[in-house]
Amino acid sequence: MIAYADEIGMPLFRIPSNRPYMDFMVPLYERLMEEQLYILKQVEQINEALTEEIFRGNGIDGICRVLSQETRAAVAVYSYQGNLLAAGPDEGNAARIDAVWEDYRKNRSVHDRYLKKNKCNRIHGIGSENLLCIPMWAGEECLAYMLIEPAGALPDVNYVLLEKASSMVSIELLKENAALQEEEREKEQLLEDVLLTRYRDKELILMRGKYIGFDFNRRYVFFVIDAQVSGEGVSLRQERIHNSMRTKVYSKQIPCLMMNSGFSQITGIITADSAERLRDCRELLEEAVDLLNQEFEALRFYAGISSCGIGLEDVERCCSEAELAFRTGVSMPKEKGALSCYTELGALCFLSETRESETMHRFYEEHFRALLDYDAENNSQLIETLAVYLDCGTNLRLTAERLFIHKNSVIYRLKKIESLCGVSLSDYQVLFDFQLCLKLMVILES
Repeated sequence: MIAYADEIGMPLFRIPSNRPYMDFMVPLYERLMEEQLYILKQVEQINEALTEEIFRGNGIDGICRVLSQETRAAVAVYSYQGNLLAAGPDEGNAARIDAVWEDYRKNRSVHDRYLKKNKCNRIHGIGSENLLCIPMWAGEECLAYMLIEPAGALPDVNYVLLEKASSMVSIELLKENAALQEEEREKEQLLEDVLLTRYRDKELILMRGKYIGFDFNRRYVFFVIDAQVSGEGVSLRQERIHNSMRTKVYSKQIPCLMMNSGFSQITGIITADSAERLRDCRELLEEAVDLLNQEFEALRFYAGISSCGIGLEDVERCCSEAELAFRTGVSMPKEKGALSCYTELGALCFLSETRESETMHRFYEEHFRALLDYDAENNSQLIETLAVYLDCGTNLRLTAERLFIHKNSVIYRLKKIESLCGVSLSDYQVLFDFQLCLKLMVILES
């Protein structure tokens, strides 16, 4: 047994029968206690080095650098949104674990169920079976993830050290978030004051804008982003929606003010002082909506963007244009995309200006009320069918494909529309009237 134990590296030994048992156990206990004392001393020394980095103002970068030096491991910290926040000793080390992190993020909702919060967890990735992950939580919010790829087996002292360092990173992130939130509050307050005209001195409001990096005398556009429906957990979702949007906007380094203006709605103003910058703004909003739709699968986000404005005088007009563009985008078929631009709305641009017209209201009620009431009472889709039918150029086959129903079902619904309204859809004047009512619905039913 002893020979085989030596062969496989097992610490098996024989105790002579003429020696007391305690002669062997006491030295063993002393050695074990010394090991624990050694670990505590090492942790204390490294903790002092980490604290010194914080006092020097090196923040998360300094923590990762010390951590990488002491553990001889590649260390990287990623935000909850997936951005690389720091790496030690440099970002080159993080390249080896980037692929693992990207693979992990694709199924993060599943993986997170099995990871202990603020503890070292072992995860498996591409080409690496020794990757450690520490999810850093503060209360009910996940702040970031620390990923470590050690060069070999880690001693116990390093596990203690990693978890200690992750706590320091969490504190630094909370401090940074507090500073960012204060800056965001100032920006939101400014935008709210401008939208509600809660100011007397224009020069003062312009100075406030310049102080936080936004110039109202440069060309800008307004945008509105919102979900078509809202589910439970709205309070948490609202903050996460704003943070996701803010991260996306600031990554492009375009001056922008944003505010929460509803359960899941964000209203913002963004500088667009050139054709190239305007194109960047549109691409940014499209990417932001795609990101939100991926992150919040239960919701469907849309965005509306106004025409260009300049100065405080154009704020009210641009904000109204962005809201109209958003409402139009929601009412359009999904194939049209999630971003709607006011400058591309066509007749809706001037129809919205006659919103209070009694003649327009009467026309709308006479031609569309029967369909509105029928859909509401029977939970049917006559108006949706009509909209798709007209958008497909009255082509029955395309309409059926777009609605994922049989062609005969489309015919049945169209005949129902004709019966309810007492019209014939073969009459081009009737089609024009319905097309106009669909546009008016965007304005009048919002």
